[in-house]
Amino acid sequence: MSQQYPGPQQPYQPYQGPTPYQPPPPKKGWSATAIVFTVIGGVFAFLIIIGIAVGGGVDDKGKTASDRTTAAPKVKAGAQEKDPDEALKDVQDESKKNRDDLQKQIDEEAEKDGRFGDGDYVVGEDVPPGTYTSKGAKAGLFEFCSVTTEPTSDSKFPQLKSANKDERIIITLTKADGVVTIQGCEPLTLRK
Repeated sequence: MSQQYPGPQQPYQPYQGPTPYQPPPPKKGWSATAIVFTVIGGVFAFLIIIGIAVGGGVDDKGKTASDRTTAAPKVKAGAQEKDPDEALKDVQDESKKNRDDLQKQIDEEAEKDGRFGDGDYVVGEDVPPGTYTSKGAKAGLFEFCSVTTEPTSDSKFPQLKSANKDERIIITLTKADGVVTIQGCEPLTLRK
């Protein structure tokens, strides 16, 4: 009896062990340049959308929103016409004048009491020589104050005193100190 041949056989190859694992090749992502341009384009598109939403578009007469706001109608003030910008400027000037007058009154009253607030003073003319104290910085956003001098002679060194809120400053001023500058401090008071 004859045996049936199963078919062609592979030639003999020696065993080479398990094949090492090779991960699939990495997927290519976005390059840094593509990311930067995408972000810039997104920001630009966002700004355009905000501009249109706020009313920055062009109306049917070809005017933009800024053209429409700057071409405000004239307002009559008595017998004469007045531009709203001029009226606002007049109010601001009057307010500044009132504020300056009030500050001048406060400074004059303080100087009568021997107290000196923010400003530049000439020692011997505006401020009498002597030893002064301050309670420290005024309350506010930046609670820091400084007192500096600009001496008139080369033999005298400038003085710099600084403090935070609730830190006391003591400074002695002579005519040789020249100009004293006070910034952000509670008023300097002459010690007696």
